[in-house]
Amino acid sequence: MISTVNFHLTSKCNYQCKYCFAHFCEVESQLNVDDRKKLVKALCAPKWVDKINFVGGEPTLIGDQLIDLMMVAKGEKSHPVRTSVTTNSSLISPDWIEKAAPFLDILTISIDSQFEDTNRKCGRCCKANGKVLSKEHYIALAAACHKNGIQLKINTVVSSINVNEDMADFINVIRPFHWKIFQVLKVDGENDVDFSKYAITGEEFDEYIENQRNILNDKKVLVKESNDLMRGSYLMVNP
Repeated sequence: MISTVNFHLTSKCNYQCKYCFAHFCEVESQLNVDDRKKLVKALCAPKWVDKINFVGGEPTLIGDQLIDLMMVAKGEKSHPVRTSVTTNSSLISPDWIEKAAPFLDILTISIDSQFEDTNRKCGRCCKANGKVLSKEHYIALAAACHKNGIQLKINTVVSSINVNEDMADFINVIRPFHWKIFQVLKVDGENDVDFSKYAITGEEFDEYIENQRNILNDKKVLVKESNDLMRGSYLMVNP
């Protein structure tokens, strides 16, 4: 059984990642606060659900309601689930992490490169002003996770833009418990228009994985997720 639920709280995002597959273009409205809470309780009920991952768009755009939803999930004592948030991290700080810590098990930060120019080319930058997050920002968030007992996970999408780069030395600094590396995935109706610009072959993806593994201090943190593995891995709930 699929044990992880990805609850996409909103289709809105303050970033413009070129190959994002979670635009949810067909979704015309979003759930209100009460309905989101009811849905979280319903998702906690099945015994086969182990983890609820709050995602988007960008889930932190819903403000304090995000922590409220984590509190609801943790309050379902009949079947405790792990909580996770996947974010671009542009709207959170070490203080936010400390506030969320009692209700958050895993913080997943999406980082495709340690280089600001590459992230800008990927679209991992603010729509409004083109701002790209610094290494220092990520290092501060990582330190806050380690301090507050939250497991830090990093998601990296490998595309034609970053396939020839190394990021493992940066991973050695921030020390996540998992570094999940994805091959850029085409999803019809979401990111298929310009996908050919970013696509890489399975061989190129495998070579990237091996290059990173050779640099890592702790090789167990690396988790490879090819296109074949991604499909059918999660129960996805749209906004």
